[in-house]
Order: sequence, then C-alpha cells, then structure tokens
Amino acid sequence: MIRHRVTIFNPTDSNEDVIKSVSSNFLEIPPLKGFPREDKYIVPSTTPLPPTIKLIRVQWRSNFDYNSQTNPLFIEGQTQQPGLLLYVAPSENVVDADEFYQDINEYIYEIFKLKVDFNWVASATSVFISNQDIKELPVQVKDYTKSVLNLENEESLSSLLDNTSNLDIIIKSDSTTVMTYLQDTSYLPLQKFTVTSPSIKHEIGIFMLDKEITSVDDIMLSGVRFVIDPSESDSPDDKLHKTLFHVKPRHRYFPSTRYNVALEEPVGLHPTLQFKFGDLNLDIAKVAEGTDTDSCKLFYYQLLPKAFFIDKYQLPTQLSLISIYGDTDLEAPEYKIDGWGVEALFEVKQLQDFEFTMHSRYQLPTEKSSELDYVPKVINKPSIFYACNVHEDANLLKTSPFDYTDSLAENIGGYQSYFTENTAFYHLTQDEPENRLIINIPRGKGDIYTVNQLTLMALGLGITWLTYKCLLIFTGRSRKVTNAKKTE
Repeated sequence: MIRHRVTIFNPTDSNEDVIKSVSSNFLEIPPLKGFPREDKYIVPSTTPLPPTIKLIRVQWRSNFDYNSQTNPLFIEGQTQQPGLLLYVAPSENVVDADEFYQDINEYIYEIFKLKVDFNWVASATSVFISNQDIKELPVQVKDYTKSVLNLENEESLSSLLDNTSNLDIIIKSDSTTVMTYLQDTSYLPLQKFTVTSPSIKHEIGIFMLDKEITSVDDIMLSGVRFVIDPSESDSPDDKLHKTLFHVKPRHRYFPSTRYNVALEEPVGLHPTLQFKFGDLNLDIAKVAEGTDTDSCKLFYYQLLPKAFFIDKYQLPTQLSLISIYGDTDLEAPEYKIDGWGVEALFEVKQLQDFEFTMHSRYQLPTEKSSELDYVPKVINKPSIFYACNVHEDANLLKTSPFDYTDSLAENIGGYQSYFTENTAFYHLTQDEPENRLIINIPRGKGDIYTVNQLTLMALGLGITWLTYKCLLIFTGRSRKVTNAKKTE
C-alpha cells in the first residue's frame, strides 16, 4: 500500500476556515496563502536495485528564500544546495569499482533517462554528481515521480510538482520515498483528498505552533489530523483527530543571525568570496546554553563545479580543512577534468570577517570572434552552520516525522554525512535571498585560422630576427679577422 502523508503548517493562531468540507472519505482544503505544505509518499518497491547499489538519493531545490522565522518545521530540505544532486551509496557487495559505476549509469538512465557525462565524485558515504545551474525541476525527474506514484489524480500531482520548491527521492531495495515541499499552498487549486485507490492511504495534518511552550530546541504543535484509509469506513468524527505533539528538530535557525557573502570585484581567474558578519557575535559556548546541545563547532560547507578548485595550502587563517573530495589537480584546465567537481568541509575557528579565494581552471578558447571572451559559471553560496552534540533525548531527533534520517536509514549526501545521528544543526542566514553566484571566467578568443596565421607570423619574425643577429655576429667577426691581417 502507498502511504501518503500531507503536513500543512498554519502560521496563524487559529485553524478556523482551514478545512472547507469533510466527510467519511473526503477532505477539502481551500488555497491558503502563506501556508507551506510537505508531502511524503512511501511506495513499496517493484524494481530491485542492482546488487552493487544500496541506495540512491535524488535532490532538487529551487533558488528561493526560505523563511525559517514563520516556518520552523521543514528546514532540513531547504538547507541543501540549490540545483540537482544525485547521491549513490554502494552496497557491501561491491568488488569491482568499474562494475559499480557502470551499474549506476545504466540504472540512472533506465529510470530517469538521464545520461551521466562525467565521472562521479567519491565522498564520505556515497558517490555524487550535481548540476547547480538547473533552475527548474527536470522533466525526466517529474516523469519518474509520476510513474512511481502511479496516482489516478494526475492533475493534482502535476500541479504539486510544477510548484514545488524542493524534491527529495530516496530509492531503496524495498521502497521508494518521495518528498515535496511547497512554500505556499495558495499556488494550488482547491486541495481535495479522497479515496482514489484501495492501495493508497492518506494522512493529512494541519498544525500550528503552541508559541507559549515552543523553544528553539523543542517545538510543540497543535492541530487536526485526518486519515483516509480505504480499509476503514468510520464516520468523519472518528477520522478527524485533534492532535498535540512534541518535535525535537534536528535543523534549527537562530533569530537575527544574518551575514553577507559577495564576490570581490573585479573578478579574475582567482574569484574571492568576502564574508561579512557585521555585529553578529555568537559565542560557541553560548550556542548550547539553555538548550539540549553542547560541544558546538562552526562549519563551512562548499560544493564547486569542476571549473573551480580549492588550494588547501592557501586557506584563510579562520578556516581549518576537515575534508575535501573531488579533483584537486592544480594545473589541469577544465576540459581535462573528468569528474564533476569538489566537495569541501571546513571548521570555522572564529566568527569574524574573512575572504576565501577560489581558483578557476583555464577554459577552452573560443574559435569565433563573435563569442564572449569569458565563460559564465554558476556556483552556490556556501552553507555556514553550527553542529552540536545533542546530550538530552537525542533519540527524539530521529523519531520526528520531519527528519529525513528516518527515510534514509543513515546520513547519505551533503554536509550531514560528516556528522553522527546525535547532531543538531543551527543554520546562519544570509542577507541576500539569492543563493547562487555567477562568475565570469576569462578565456582566449580568436578563430583557428587567425591564431595559426599570427603564430606563423610570430615564428617567422623570430627566425628572421635570430638570423639577422647571427649574420651581424658573423660579419663582425669577419671584419675583425680582416683588420688583423692588414695590421700584420
């Protein structure tokens, strides 16, 4: 049976007028402005994974500004890097690495119709590739989602996928989990939930914060929950439940913790990111004060496409390298790099302004004079966050219905893969809602004919000049010999 859970967060203080109509097998919710929604589908698997693959995770995130102050529930999916990311965890049966990568590429093409044109990057718990420049959810991923869910109400699912800000697909041998996040349900038409198939169970929850007893590390929710189960025929009153429950969030935001990151101008072959924290002065020891956490440290996480690399010997004094994965060849141009790019994690020693210099790789020269003399490349701004050990009721982190670790069975992909399950994250917020930066890398310009002609001319002039100099030397020596004979 397919299990479908819908969670709608109510940022107001009342659930009045949130439900339009209800019956024993029907629930209708009007478009609600400012009400975010998360959908989670769990589907029994019908297509087994190759024996070399343990898990596949596909993430896509749009480039939008997430308002954590009014919505503290759905933070995790919104802290990932914008664009498309594919993670694959190997099984314990992997003996031949080439076979593993071949299985990945064939399976990804089979289910998503996506062709992988470069090598995967091996990281802490998986291999991955990314495309940070994909602003829209790829059609191939949409089609796969529709096919795996196989819902009769195609129009409703299409509307959800067209407006989603975040998509997370987790494929395991026994099940496939699909999660979507909608920033505002007013984008949807009238939301109808009913018995569409005897094999689908819907659970819809509408919750708001109990602000009097909610804190950064403990969230209290109150609201209503409605279950549509084809195997039951209860009355509406039996299916509509008032609900109060406690959530210990793994991902948290501090109020008023904004910083600024921008590119230093002018931008050349060595782009520099400037970080300015202003009056922000968070003492690491005080981060855990009054909460369930301790042993907090500040971290910097960065994904870079292969057009850039990081020189680990030229880091600002505030950063200490924890790990770096990907191609770190300092000399190779971009067109000689087979891998996708680089993943790096640093510890930030002090929360103060600093500059981080990246290095761009040489680009393939253009052969047309009409083309630009630079290549625009897109990178995501890095993530900066505190990671803290949870010393009190750490088991509640994983039992939260909004925690992705439960669906993954372990941390696969992104910065979370470097930390234990007892870790909570406090995220700092950037001043600008734009999460991407466009960097123009200079490149050579000119067509092959012109380059060849100029090269030949330069070579000819050089040979002529050397010949002329040799003749001068030879002529000068001859004159000296002649004058010497005359003197004798």
